[in-house]
Amino acid sequence: FIKNGHNARFYENINEEEKYNWRATQIRRILKNEQYLGKMIKGQYYNVSFKVKLCKKNPNPYVFDDVFPPIINKEQFDAANRLREAYRSNFAPDSENMYQKMVKCECCGKTLTFGVKANQKKENGRYRYYCRNSECQDHAYISKHMLDEIIKQEINSLIDYILERKDEFLEFASKYTYDKTVRLETNKKNNEELLLQRKKELQKYIQGTFKAKLEGDIDEEMYLNITSGYKEELKQIEIKLANFDRDIKFVDYSNCAIDFVNTLENIQDQEILDVNVIASICNSIHIQSVKENRRAVKFIVRIVYGALDEVIRGFLNE
Repeated sequence: FIKNGHNARFYENINEEEKYNWRATQIRRILKNEQYLGKMIKGQYYNVSFKVKLCKKNPNPYVFDDVFPPIINKEQFDAANRLREAYRSNFAPDSENMYQKMVKCECCGKTLTFGVKANQKKENGRYRYYCRNSECQDHAYISKHMLDEIIKQEINSLIDYILERKDEFLEFASKYTYDKTVRLETNKKNNEELLLQRKKELQKYIQGTFKAKLEGDIDEEMYLNITSGYKEELKQIEIKLANFDRDIKFVDYSNCAIDFVNTLENIQDQEILDVNVIASICNSIHIQSVKENRRAVKFIVRIVYGALDEVIRGFLNE
């Protein structure tokens, strides 16, 4: 393949060791592949037409969970992809951008730009995150030094609180999983019953309209006009009923909580937080700057802890 494959020209003038190096595109493809989570993904591409030999990527492929034994858990998979999508700034050294693409504006949701503040003599205020969205009303910003202090305090407090109450946290996550599963099942059943009831009504309307056409009360054109809307709604109901199980995701917070506790135990003694530590805990960091006379007087930082975010917040507020 190296000698005769479609990429053979890339290997013509390189040494033997470099021939077997992994390329960046291959690494990205592996990191994005959800099949390593034990999923089977079908229908990822589709033919545009039988007349045209052209395939396009399907935005809604068929995904089947727990088909294969996973070789990585969901938290590690998400953390790896957050690092993969790391934001590289042209305005400041990438080594200073510890939070990468995780810092968001609370107002507009856009990723904050990382850069150097002009004419800033103090080293602590030199680097900052700021919102460049012209349509944003808040234009959140915060210095990297201040964000460092807030994140360190929040994460250290979280580690101390959860590890001191580890058994309580795992029990809370287990109960939360059960309660949410019951709620989802109840909502699913209620929505399914409403859709089936509406389906019967539509079928009855279509039959009544067809009978009116046979008896000569309405002509063919009116029949088609009346039933076209009914049939389209009926089609959408059939799609929703068929996709109920796929659209409703049941999350096992118990296993996620065990993995999360193990992560906290591994990093509890680290004095310096780096990008790997932050990515293993945080999904995103949202910044809001409260201003008076156009100057920020207070910064509100909200950390989203990935799949366990609502469980962690519920446990902290219990």
